[in-house]
Amino acid sequence: MKRWKKMMAFCFAFLMAFVMFGSSVEAANGPNEQDWSSAYIVIDDGSANPKQLYNANKSVTISTVKNISYDKKTNTLTLNGYQEAEKRIVANEMGDDFKVKVVGNNQIQGIAVWGYSYGGSLTLEGNGSLEINKNRVQGEPISLMAEEANAQFKVKQGVTLRVYRDNKFPSSIVVSYSAAAKDGIVFEGNDTLNQKVQKTSQKEAKRMTAAVYELADFIPCTPKDDSVTGIYGALRQAGSSDDEPYYNIYKIQEVFPEIWLASMQDENGNYFLSSNFTINTNAQKIKAYTTSVTSYSLMMLNKKTSSGTVSDYVAYFDYDQQKNEEVCSIYKIKKKANKNYAIPVEGEQNQPMSILDKYEIVPTGRMFYNYNFSGDILYSGSDQNTKPNIDTNGNRRLVSSIRLSGISKKIAAGKKLTLKATVLPNNASNKKLIWKSSNPKVATVTQSGIVTLKKKTGGKKVTITATAKDGSKKYASWKITSMKGIVKKVKITGSKPVKAGKKLKLKAKVTATKKANTKLLWTSGNAKYATVNAKGIVTTKKSAKGKTVKITAMATDGSGKKHTVKIKIK
Repeated sequence: MKRWKKMMAFCFAFLMAFVMFGSSVEAANGPNEQDWSSAYIVIDDGSANPKQLYNANKSVTISTVKNISYDKKTNTLTLNGYQEAEKRIVANEMGDDFKVKVVGNNQIQGIAVWGYSYGGSLTLEGNGSLEINKNRVQGEPISLMAEEANAQFKVKQGVTLRVYRDNKFPSSIVVSYSAAAKDGIVFEGNDTLNQKVQKTSQKEAKRMTAAVYELADFIPCTPKDDSVTGIYGALRQAGSSDDEPYYNIYKIQEVFPEIWLASMQDENGNYFLSSNFTINTNAQKIKAYTTSVTSYSLMMLNKKTSSGTVSDYVAYFDYDQQKNEEVCSIYKIKKKANKNYAIPVEGEQNQPMSILDKYEIVPTGRMFYNYNFSGDILYSGSDQNTKPNIDTNGNRRLVSSIRLSGISKKIAAGKKLTLKATVLPNNASNKKLIWKSSNPKVATVTQSGIVTLKKKTGGKKVTITATAKDGSKKYASWKITSMKGIVKKVKITGSKPVKAGKKLKLKAKVTATKKANTKLLWTSGNAKYATVNAKGIVTTKKSAKGKTVKITAMATDGSGKKHTVKIKIK
């Protein structure tokens, strides 16, 4: 892990050198495997030694992780039923063609793609589903950190993507540290967002990361006049201008008289700040494009109390246009809330900033491009009629009904039957089922619906039940009779060529032991050419002239016996 961190730091320093000397950055494909590279893919579980799925450093041990794998030839990370809600995928310098393929249902906490000017884009593909940040952990679920290069997040048609945002703060769904943000997010196919992506989300918006503090007590601190303590005049004589920290500190002296050691001055005549206070001058001035505040300045103060603890305060300065004067307020800090809040500093505003009425923000200096959504991303690129599996109030969609189907309810003892469950609605949040047998001595059932009848159980009955796992209490049952007899052979007769558009009657002879289920299931190999009903009557299509179709008669007792014939259509 130490080597990994050192390599990251080295890459960042290398990038800064390029930026300072005006080097250009171009798109890159495939993992960066240069001598100085730190290309890798890891599973971040919070430990000091994350599992490595790929690393350009050949000396690093690659881990084999169930349900997740990387193919270097296609530069594709495949998630196949990967369910780790508390783990993040972190990729570094994997190129702009880096892809994550989803197969089946998958779940992760987040994904971060670093570029350091080499790639930084991410494409989701496949025909499965991916849930990100279902536990609503604070922070951005998806991060693209290309650093001085263009980066794009693309979701291809066929993928079902659900991204959950943090409810506590209006943090971004997708954040991109890119040189340009045009078309930064692309959804292919028919998207079905429960709340559509805001149009402004696709526009460039430059932002600054910041710390967020929840405020408690309010204390007004506008001075009555300039001669309250004489500090103002002393500062002016010492050459301090109105926009320097000393001037604003003077304004809050009424609240905290002990802020200055008035008896002490430096060689330039400036007063020393009392040791009872420390000030974060980096927080002095911030400019933010918001609906309520256009610009303001602030200072963070740490005041030592008699008990030895430190209470944090923030002094807030703004200009009152009606009074034509700068006003001051002091708040006691209740708690630090979020160290990665997005302050818009230029570009079109695309998220509500009313949070500033309750929170103060202190810049940490990093600029990035932000894509924000008015709610969770609930996207399906494969089915236009599919609705999000969470309703507009953010509640889970429960199962409303379950229907079971199978080849028959009369199965020979010792044989198997596969039951298929249809769960509605199609967009239910959790469609998993719990399968149970009413009498395991007669038949058992797997959690995929495969029923096995025990031998020597002929004449006995058993009920298989599938119950929804989401707490909706919905269930469906399938009653099975274990048959003493079994089908030995199926033989179709009457097969011959038939004219297009005409019918043909087929017969089937079933050879079976006593008390067997001799019912057959008739099927057509191509319904575009011909269909067949339960009585073996074949109906050909007029458009199927010159074609050949297969017709099959299969036993429904679980024996697997069947017979297939070919019918030529003239």
